[in-house]
Amino acid sequence: HFSGNGFNQIENVLTSKIPLTYLSMAKCSINAKGADYIGNGVEKNRTLKTLILRDNRLTDIGAESLFKGLFFEKLDLKRCNLTDKCVLALSAMIK
Repeated sequence: HFSGNGFNQIENVLTSKIPLTYLSMAKCSINAKGADYIGNGVEKNRTLKTLILRDNRLTDIGAESLFKGLFFEKLDLKRCNLTDKCVLALSAMIK
């Protein structure tokens, strides 16, 4: 379970020079605010290829924060309380 400073630390790792290619944070109770920290980190990280965030409480707002880093080979957002609106925003960015 992550909150507050934990999200800040994840963002710091993602923006560091560590060549992270895979990150799984499934079932970590991540909400939209936490996803924003992760989104800030992945926006600056060009080595991360796989991001697993299934079974969190991201909602559409949190998921859209992650779309900044749309260079992933795999992005798993299963069971994250997303709606069709979010899926439309994602598909528009991919095109």
